[in-house]
Amino acid sequence: PLPCCRRGNLSCNMKSLVCVLLLLALSANQASAYYLPGIAAHSYTPDEEIPLLVEALDSVKTQLHYNYYSLPFCKGDGVHNLAENLGQVLAGQQIDTSDYKLVAQKSEKCKVLCRKVLTKDEIALFRERITEDYVVNMQIDNLPAATSMVRVVDGGPEQKFYVKGFPLGAVHEESKKVFLHNHLKLVVLYHPDDGSMLGSVAASLGTDTDENGIYVVGFEVEPSSVKHTYNEKWPSEGCIGDCKLNTCPYDSAPIPGAINTDSFDESAALEIPENQENLEVIFSYDVVFKESETKWASRWDLYLQMTDDDIHWFSIVNSLLVVIFLTGMVAMIIIRVLRRDINRYNQYEMSEEIREESGWKLVFSDVFRPPVRGGLLAVFIGTGSQFLGMTFVILSFALLGFLSPANRGVLLSFSIAMYFLLGFVAGYSSTRFWKTFGGKKLFVHALLTALLIPGTIFGIIFFMNFFIWSKGSSDAIPFGTMVALIVLLLFVSTPLTVFGAVMGNKRDVLEFPARVSPIPREIPPQPTYLSLFPSALLGGLLPFGAVFVEMFFILSSIWLHRFYYLFGFVFLVFVILAITCVEISIVIVYFQLCSEDYKWWWRSFITPAFSAVYFFLYSIYYFTSLEVSAVMCMGERGRVQRTNAAERGKEKKRREKKRKGRDKRVKTKEKEEKGGGQWRGQQQILFFPPLNSG
Repeated sequence: PLPCCRRGNLSCNMKSLVCVLLLLALSANQASAYYLPGIAAHSYTPDEEIPLLVEALDSVKTQLHYNYYSLPFCKGDGVHNLAENLGQVLAGQQIDTSDYKLVAQKSEKCKVLCRKVLTKDEIALFRERITEDYVVNMQIDNLPAATSMVRVVDGGPEQKFYVKGFPLGAVHEESKKVFLHNHLKLVVLYHPDDGSMLGSVAASLGTDTDENGIYVVGFEVEPSSVKHTYNEKWPSEGCIGDCKLNTCPYDSAPIPGAINTDSFDESAALEIPENQENLEVIFSYDVVFKESETKWASRWDLYLQMTDDDIHWFSIVNSLLVVIFLTGMVAMIIIRVLRRDINRYNQYEMSEEIREESGWKLVFSDVFRPPVRGGLLAVFIGTGSQFLGMTFVILSFALLGFLSPANRGVLLSFSIAMYFLLGFVAGYSSTRFWKTFGGKKLFVHALLTALLIPGTIFGIIFFMNFFIWSKGSSDAIPFGTMVALIVLLLFVSTPLTVFGAVMGNKRDVLEFPARVSPIPREIPPQPTYLSLFPSALLGGLLPFGAVFVEMFFILSSIWLHRFYYLFGFVFLVFVILAITCVEISIVIVYFQLCSEDYKWWWRSFITPAFSAVYFFLYSIYYFTSLEVSAVMCMGERGRVQRTNAAERGKEKKRREKKRKGRDKRVKTKEKEEKGGGQWRGQQQILFFPPLNSG
């Protein structure tokens, strides 16, 4: 993890941004290394413990994160919260240690984590989180726990991929009973350290290598619900590790089936009942180490693998068509219309012919008249320049691989750092326009540039933070972090903005090719389609149409808690969006001037900016359809899992039938003794198996 800060610690929070910048500077020397976006590899020797960390729970329904230990999971005395960087704190990504014991290359069966007797309130809390589709997140060696899935694209071979996290529990479709996943099968995929995988690069980075060691290249979790039973009295001092449970091992039990299949036996799964005073829960886990051909440098591929490249390229082509269309219109205006008008204008001699002026030529002496509320427009221009520069720098670094998901929280931390450091750009550009408009009190204007937009954003976040805090979510920003951000705004961003304003004030005002008339020209009545709202409505639609497909994938990654790493597509879309905004402003302003309306300053800003309204409306639409999409996604996952479980169940029945044929007389006797073939000590598991399992 990055140098970081504990939640709410003011001094550490302020240091975190400096740590991010220093780390990025140092990582530049490692840009040619074997694994650009990640961290240094660690080779685990035999019998070395691999720490398992737990992260905040998340849900696509509520969009609120909760600390792992906000639920009554097993929590020993040695469990503690790990330090987090600024981005993780703002994203609510709390990380804690756990009591899970993983030893390198040591597979174990049915390890007992702890036994708990849940109270009525704790039972209700588990039920609430399960019905809200909360997902449990863990990590080992900086790799998140994942559910293994497979998909078939265009009739091709099966492709394995990972879905981050695993469900806390499940709800039966028909009975609506709630079941808790209290048993985990932890599958650790490793690649042996043969001494040649990292080579000289590892030596140069100081990475330890051991020919008997292993590199962790995958972490899969298979959750299941088991109502554990035991014969002897549970020890008063507790039972951690090896405990004698009747429900272990699973090899002799009926084939595990996913919930909602015909073979599922509710009586053997751990139900979380409603309105019950207490409930005994035994948390257990298996550890399985499997050798994998995946190299350490490519271990994130399954997490970042996406098959939507065709859709992304279609979006790019669609956006390019919009750009070509607008470029053609701009070229027509500049080349055909203006050149033709100017040539016709110059055909007549000044002394002999009276030139007939019309359209944009009539507002020649008014077109550069300062706008109304020019100070506010200059503030928006300055802040927009700051955001533009921040976005360009972020996408450039992300495109080079420095802002990988392997470096948790770095993207958000780096974004905040860039915004504060680029205050110079905001002050410089805002002051130059304000000075050109004839504005005074440049220091006051610089402060307004530094504080107006960020202050508004801080106010909204502070207001929303109260509601998040009332829910007990880890998304609530600690008070110390809020103070640290305000201090950074006042003592880092604001001085840089003022410095930029001073530099901008030293420059000459922007020179215009025409002198402004002292008497404003009267503006004739305008057609409806050229009024502010219709033109902004039309002008904002084209930039939105150029990028909305890529926006869908970005929103999906944010709201569905997925990894997004297609920064190449985002960079292209960003460039297309910038070009589209510039060209749509040129077109709208030209038609406005042709209708003899010279008040174009605000129009040129509002027209492309109105695309933000479309983005906002689309976000609302996406949010309203989010639950349906999530249900469909979970339903599809469950359908495939049920099919997989049913196929395994059929295979189990075929094997059972063969065994019955070989020993028919013994089986008949067993049926008679058991009263009609009822299974004694039957165990049925609520199981979400990996879809690629055999």
